[in-house]
Amino acid sequence: EESVLLRRLNHNEPLSTPPRSEPSHESFCAVLGDLHFGDLVEADDGTVLYNTEMAREAVRTYGRQLLKIAEMQSELVDFDDCYLFLLGDIATGMAVYEGQHHHIESHLADQVSAGVDALHELVVTLADRFDTVQIRCVLGNHGTERAAASRGANTDLIVYRWLDDALRRDDVDSVDIEIAEATHHLNPTVRDW
Repeated sequence: EESVLLRRLNHNEPLSTPPRSEPSHESFCAVLGDLHFGDLVEADDGTVLYNTEMAREAVRTYGRQLLKIAEMQSELVDFDDCYLFLLGDIATGMAVYEGQHHHIESHLADQVSAGVDALHELVVTLADRFDTVQIRCVLGNHGTERAAASRGANTDLIVYRWLDDALRRDDVDSVDIEIAEATHHLNPTVRDW
């Protein structure tokens, strides 16, 4: 079962849908990162300032706000594609810095699951509004447990691959995903820029 799952996640071809880029239209661009699913931030009095449920709600609110902005701009411009730039640190990790265990509320698997669920919901919402969703992903610094870890051992990479898998499973076919799997940068082209 494990080998079947790993083969499923290790697609030769990522989700691919070319952008529409009609000359008279524009591309809508959104940037999201540092969600740190699994973080627990408390004030000195114990008041919870940030946790996994707040991260989920932040992504939902972000999606609603993106749709409002697109709607307000629709009087001036027609959008065909949405570019969603994911900047990493989707999950907060487990041993990124000394004493981090005091600042997390969930283990790594739960962090990844929550991050994938929230991003999946966001992408489906955007796919309902735009012709295509072009997702471009880079890895954050919380993706590894130690500096000597191999580049492929990265939590953000796991989140992005599971997101790709979830979108395939639900037949969301208007999505294109590009992941900078071995680096912390990616130079995508948007409308020949």
